[in-house]
Amino acid sequence: MGKKNGTRLLMVMLFLLAGCMVFSVNAQAARKKSSNKIKWKLNRGTLTIYGKGKMSRKSFNWGTLKKKQKKKVKKVIIKKGITSISDTAFRDMKNLKTVKIPSTVKKIGYESFSRTAIKELKIPSSVKKIGNQAFMIKKLRKLTLPGNFKFDPEDADACHLVGGDIPGDHKLTVTFTTKLNLENASLFTAGKYVLSKKDPAFCSVDGCIYTKDRKTLVRVPMRKKKLKIIEGCTELCTHSLLHGIYSDAAFDANCNVEEIELPASLTSVNSTRYPAFSYERAILNIKKVTIRTRQLDGKSLAALVFDWNIDPKILMEQLPDQISYKDGKYVSKDGVWLKKDPYKQQTPLY
Repeated sequence: MGKKNGTRLLMVMLFLLAGCMVFSVNAQAARKKSSNKIKWKLNRGTLTIYGKGKMSRKSFNWGTLKKKQKKKVKKVIIKKGITSISDTAFRDMKNLKTVKIPSTVKKIGYESFSRTAIKELKIPSSVKKIGNQAFMIKKLRKLTLPGNFKFDPEDADACHLVGGDIPGDHKLTVTFTTKLNLENASLFTAGKYVLSKKDPAFCSVDGCIYTKDRKTLVRVPMRKKKLKIIEGCTELCTHSLLHGIYSDAAFDANCNVEEIELPASLTSVNSTRYPAFSYERAILNIKKVTIRTRQLDGKSLAALVFDWNIDPKILMEQLPDQISYKDGKYVSKDGVWLKKDPYKQQTPLY
């Protein structure tokens, strides 16, 4: 009898223990589910997003607020604990001017801030991934963000973060706060780049990107009109102006540089170093060239003619001792034919 009671008691205890374990698991699952819930509230023009976890399109997106509500939004506060900003989250909030993003955010979705009224936007260094056309904002003048983020094109026809036919983008300054992935510079049709002083490979001078020792010009912002390469620079990479953004529209790949000054220190023009990732080559319309160097060989001069579409006649006018015109051809002193079609070169360009 005692053994039977003992067995029954043991079975009851095991049953209760199993029930407690199931309850505990269910409770944990419920807490996990509730912790991923994102909530929002709109009060006197301030939209606050709060909770923990990812801001999915189901929790908040372009269609969450009605048209009248969107017009009321002037400020967005994203609370600490949110780990991502959903696609199209704040798109078309045309009166939105101020956004606060916490250091917990790691991803920003495509078109998330497009068509708003933001003038200055700071993206924390915690952000590792940014979606296509996230910052298509006409009034944007200052954008600060990490330099080593991963760009997500979303298989779109036009791939950029700020670009295309956005008015005023020549006034945009893009500041990179961490080590720069050079491909990311091509995602902005800006007027000026500013790099972190701690960047191990590159530095910014007069809005352009040079190697850390300032010897090589690597990238020029696409909306810069006058390019004066600094004295001390010895190498010019033609891809510094050829890094158009990928688009099916030609104007998206245009570069605004009209005037260029080459310093006396320049010794070479390189067509292969620091290549741009773009599928489209930028369309150049350089109207004025000032050449102070006398150290460029025929290969470098030919690169200026072919890559940058510079008329060889303009080069000859400034370098009469290095370029001659014979039988309808412009030829460098060392025998390189300066012609725009590389496939018909008598002397190879590269």
